[in-house]
Amino acid sequence: MDEDRLEEFNFFLEWMIETIITRQVEVLLISGDLFDSAVPSAQTEKQYHDFLNKVIDTPCKHIIIVGGNHDSPQKLMVSSGLLKRFDIHVVGSLARDWSEMLIPVKKSAMTHEEIVICAMPYLRNADVLQAVSGESFEDMEKRYTHGLAHHYRQITDLAKEKGYLGQLPIIATGHLFVMGQQPSDSERTIHVGKLGSIPANAFPDELDYLALGHLHRRQQISGMPHIRYSGSPLSFSFSERDQAKSVELLTVTDGKIVLQEPIAIPVWRKLVRIKGTKDEVMTQLETYQSDSKLPDWLEVVVETNSYDPALNHEIRQVLNSHQNAQILNVSLSSVTTNRTNTYIQNRNLEALKETDVFDLLLQDQSKSEAESAQLRASFQELLDQVRQNA
Repeated sequence: MDEDRLEEFNFFLEWMIETIITRQVEVLLISGDLFDSAVPSAQTEKQYHDFLNKVIDTPCKHIIIVGGNHDSPQKLMVSSGLLKRFDIHVVGSLARDWSEMLIPVKKSAMTHEEIVICAMPYLRNADVLQAVSGESFEDMEKRYTHGLAHHYRQITDLAKEKGYLGQLPIIATGHLFVMGQQPSDSERTIHVGKLGSIPANAFPDELDYLALGHLHRRQQISGMPHIRYSGSPLSFSFSERDQAKSVELLTVTDGKIVLQEPIAIPVWRKLVRIKGTKDEVMTQLETYQSDSKLPDWLEVVVETNSYDPALNHEIRQVLNSHQNAQILNVSLSSVTTNRTNTYIQNRNLEALKETDVFDLLLQDQSKSEAESAQLRASFQELLDQVRQNA
């Protein structure tokens, strides 16, 4: 979904400031992504810096931010030196000096507690692997997973060398995919296949909590409540329309991390899928009403076995400004005895992501699953480089 979300993020960031003040939050962790693009707009960057400027005037005096796979490490680090003077620590990529990613949070005025943050950002291939000629995708996958685990082992060992281990709660960040978790349609995977993922039991046992980013759905690792994805603050595709969004709240009491109930994020705009025959869809649209602060976004799926070139226009004419809603997508679904084929109208290359176009190209090629996975991985790597250098 490539619609402008600036207004929604304004509401969210205002709500975050209010929540920080109300809950007396002292430390804010952001596990990436800060932006959805390596080249965010000037308006989006201003929104980010305005938010940080407001946070430092709240009870929250420590902010730790790590980069995600959509972020440009260079762009994130441009203002990192200045921000550090306000106790805002930005780790855009793997630091040469790992001690820069080990951030002790000193005793607070309110709780007199201390913690240590292992600020691990999104790890790119070059951070973990060196190319091996003729290597199979399966071997590369194993080496990558081992490399991810090794990096978390190293940062934990560094915490031990500094004398933190066993003395203070250790919280690590991460922007990656933990095997067995549930992604959403809008999540451009780090790499297709399992490259870029890690099993939950590969993290060091000494870590008291793992604050993970990358997946949009709030979830915790089965049997491991201390490993959690907070999820995205907004729904970024219609597949996320029924997901409750939230932020995670932790407290530290007597040197122990206590997991609190998540704080639900308000919904300022609903994503709604309307599906049925033409008559059913028309009725639902005619009677649709919304009390959201911003116009709801609708996806309309019409079940029909015939193609009517005027249907798209007819459907879009049903809504009026008083219904506080806007139709983003209209598609036709034709049901056969063997499968369901979906034909999407008004979908052009401008509406597709780069990875979508590449996947469409792959569909026309006679490649094995392993070959396709390697090609996708190579394409994603090139795409990341282009975004970083743009």
